[in-house]
Amino acid sequence: MGLQNGKAIKAQERRYQVLQLKKAGASERDIAQQLGVSHTQINKDVHRLLGDMAKANKPAADNVRALQNARYDEMIQSRWVKALQGDDDAFDLVLKTMTGINSIWGLRGIDIKDLPGSSPDNPLYTSIMELQQARQTYVEGEQPKELASG
Repeated sequence: MGLQNGKAIKAQERRYQVLQLKKAGASERDIAQQLGVSHTQINKDVHRLLGDMAKANKPAADNVRALQNARYDEMIQSRWVKALQGDDDAFDLVLKTMTGINSIWGLRGIDIKDLPGSSPDNPLYTSIMELQQARQTYVEGEQPKELASG
């Protein structure tokens, strides 16, 4: 019992450190390196913290989500054009980033097409469909009209 209690205390202390570093602007990879644990462990810690914080302190959780969203937006913007141009690595990064966004908003494992309001009027739905269509166009060897004329 004492050993498990010690592990739980150590994990809680690590999560507190993760929270402090995250609030200071550190990336999950930087935090993992600094604390000497895997990136996967830090990602799990962040998700657990967000869940705990959402229950205990909604405004603080919203602040962390906003910070994560801003970082995800930067990642998407930096790769969006390349993804539309058929760059497989950029495409994969954009989709993984969108999956991360879904995760922090509690939409993990949900198909965008199944969400209420998933229509051409929904900006996220439209962006994903545009990205998938552009990639398919490149896979088939055609260049999208807006890029062919430029």
